[in-house]
Amino acid sequence: MIAEYLLPDLVQLDAQVTSREELMEYLVDLMASKGLVTDAKVYLEDLYTREKQGSTAIGFDVATPHAKSKGVSKPAIALVRLVQPIQWDEEEEVSLVFLIAVPEAQAGDVHLKIVANLFRKLMHEDFRQSLRTANSVEDILNTIQD
Repeated sequence: MIAEYLLPDLVQLDAQVTSREELMEYLVDLMASKGLVTDAKVYLEDLYTREKQGSTAIGFDVATPHAKSKGVSKPAIALVRLVQPIQWDEEEEVSLVFLIAVPEAQAGDVHLKIVANLFRKLMHEDFRQSLRTANSVEDILNTIQD
């Protein structure tokens, strides 16, 4: 399920950013450049609104920012592995970030399936470790697919 929404162009290994805001803007722009986000400003606002409801840092050095948005044209997932962890909220630093974008019209079913499937995988240390040590985008995609 995750693999069908995680395009190779949306996997960024060893990225260097200094803040949550910089990272989210970078990922939203990346999705927009691929035609997956039609209104970056609206989608970014929806991400920040969701983050205010509760941090999307889930522990394990991982964050999963997500939002259902009118600014998104089709479901997609981006994955970034950071060179240096960034402070995500008051308590958590993260170095693996999955950005989940879902059109508002597909808010229920698709959004829930993506989040549930991703969280189920992230609970396993070997899965997270494989993402941290992968040498290529292809290795990441193979890990996600397994």
